[in-house]
Amino acid sequence: MGLVLMLAGAYAAVRFTQPKAVVKKVKKLEKEQLDPIVVDTVKLNLFKAVYARLNPGQHTVSMQGDLTIDDGADSLANLNHLAYHYAKKGKEMYYQLGAIETVNAKGLYVYIDHDQKKIMVSKQKEYVAQLPMPNLDQLIAGLKQERYQVVETNISDVTAQVAMVNPTHITCTEYALEFDKKTFKPSLIFARLTNLTDPLNRKMDKTMALKINLMGNEVNEKWLNPYRFVNHIGKGYEATTGFKGYEVIEVF
Repeated sequence: MGLVLMLAGAYAAVRFTQPKAVVKKVKKLEKEQLDPIVVDTVKLNLFKAVYARLNPGQHTVSMQGDLTIDDGADSLANLNHLAYHYAKKGKEMYYQLGAIETVNAKGLYVYIDHDQKKIMVSKQKEYVAQLPMPNLDQLIAGLKQERYQVVETNISDVTAQVAMVNPTHITCTEYALEFDKKTFKPSLIFARLTNLTDPLNRKMDKTMALKINLMGNEVNEKWLNPYRFVNHIGKGYEATTGFKGYEVIEVF
């Protein structure tokens, strides 16, 4: 889910900082009141196979699609099929979400806000792999404790969904992957998060759907070129001709 949250966070950081949530106390059932969870290992292995296609540790990966967010508690946070592009090669990375682009390569970290016509330039940052889903080993290890069931659903003749579901989980009730039945290639990453101020109210849930239209292991070098946006002039930087009029902010 990390990639979903990374892209969503890029949007939220520009918009505003939300107030800290006030968490309501929710009564928990005693362990002896709960029926034991039996995990379907066949479906769990299916989840692993699809998840493996999203491995962020691979040297080169490229993904394009759109992100949709539906927040029952804050309609201003909603996104409707906002285009994204994520590309990574070694320690270099590029991602774009709507009007925001970020290049972390060639010794520079360049953040471009096209709506505000601003470009921030700093030193290249250490790349940290972004997981599209939670750490799988940790998730599986806590599967029974967190009381998730693994569910498989047929969507069409060629597409299916495998999901980890717990309708009463305090923070996340569902992690789901849609995929091609023959290749196991994922086409959608979906997460349903509860609202911490009212976790039992389904109308307050936030859902995030990351649609994957293109995914591959080749990256066009132009996406990893920060000098598309800025030129190094003397001791500073200025916007390139294509972005004339953009304010350049240097943070070194």
